[in-house]
Amino acid sequence: MAITNHERVGKMLELLTAGLKPFVERELKSTDAPNWFAEAKLSLADSQLQLKGTPEAPQWDAAAILVTMWNEWNNVFRKTLGHAERTLVSELREIRNRWAHQRPFSTDDAYRSLDSAARLLTAVSAAEGAEVEKMKMELLRVRFDEQARTEKRKSAGANIESVVQTGLKPWREVVQPHKDVASGKYQQAEFAADLWQVHLGEGSDEYLKPAEFFQRTFLTESLKGMLIGAVQRLGDNGGDPVVQLQTNFGGGKTHSMLALYHLFSGTPHSELLGVDETLEREAPRARAFKEKLGRNGDPYRLTYLARLPLEANASMLNLAKLEHPFAYTIEVLGENGPHTETVDLVETFNFLYGLHIQRIEAWCDDAGKRDYRMVKAKDRNGRRVLVLWRDMEKLDPAVERKFLEARLKKDGPFDEAWINGDCAVPGVQSLDGLFKRLLEEEER
Repeated sequence: MAITNHERVGKMLELLTAGLKPFVERELKSTDAPNWFAEAKLSLADSQLQLKGTPEAPQWDAAAILVTMWNEWNNVFRKTLGHAERTLVSELREIRNRWAHQRPFSTDDAYRSLDSAARLLTAVSAAEGAEVEKMKMELLRVRFDEQARTEKRKSAGANIESVVQTGLKPWREVVQPHKDVASGKYQQAEFAADLWQVHLGEGSDEYLKPAEFFQRTFLTESLKGMLIGAVQRLGDNGGDPVVQLQTNFGGGKTHSMLALYHLFSGTPHSELLGVDETLEREAPRARAFKEKLGRNGDPYRLTYLARLPLEANASMLNLAKLEHPFAYTIEVLGENGPHTETVDLVETFNFLYGLHIQRIEAWCDDAGKRDYRMVKAKDRNGRRVLVLWRDMEKLDPAVERKFLEARLKKDGPFDEAWINGDCAVPGVQSLDGLFKRLLEEEER
């Protein structure tokens, strides 16, 4: 039996509560372990909500858990979540209230609700996010079926006489459907491309493999212009720094991003149908940039070049300034003379070292009054890598060692651990020399 959108949202709220429960309890306990249950109940008092149960077995519902996250955001949750996740919490509170008051949900409203819940669950690494994603895909299939039935009714109700033009061939003789469409095996779940799925190496070949993708992609003038603009921008020869893709659902936004992703994937452009011909329009600048990208075909290096805001030069790297990594600036000479640009050292190191990022967190040492940027990742060989960044002004090594050893015991073990500057924690290495060597290798 088909379920209603209101029932879908209700099921989503159950999964949301189950997925957020371990995260919320863990974060509350890490802030005030003995009194976390009492503090949580107190934060709900103004909302006329109750947290039932005991500290060992609290009984959460969607309203209580979302209001707790909202009210305790500054004290607890902003340490691990960002502004985007706080917006999702606010939106989901409103969705829960609409659901509780039996207000109707359109298909678009239901999809928006499921998408917001999936994003928040993904942010806290909850397994329930995958179940909500399945509900989203099922809702897309339902909407597609509804649209198909509507069009069928319109066609059946239209009483229009058609005049057959002589000499006009049937469409089946002009265009042959793809074999998966003709055989009836086409999956509607594959209708919408997923950039993140492709990045993880999952999905069908027509999205996953660059050559297959461009073989099935018709390069419109707009798409060609975007690819050329990206080459111009990365080659420092013009091109817009920001491109706004404004289309309705199914208009090709993700497909356009996939085209850029595969263009700079390291695959030779000669293997990408239509790309060489398109980039020849920008010759010789495009050819020069292609040679620059194609020296070793290393996709990590290509991604680095695409993301790094400045041309890498080891002589520019001031190791002393790594003591303040979140405010690293460099003087560059532009068209209008010298100016200062800020370099994102965290992202630059990640891409130069070829890290696959798994999680980025903010750690706060209350005793040492110091904030840390923590990056959990895997290198190209699958080894677990930890990279830590902090401002080193007035650093107390003894206080830092106590804090980091406790966190590493909780979050580890790691095959490698790096940090900017010197560190007294055994097994944690200074990344300063490695950073400089990586930049020197890039220059060669």
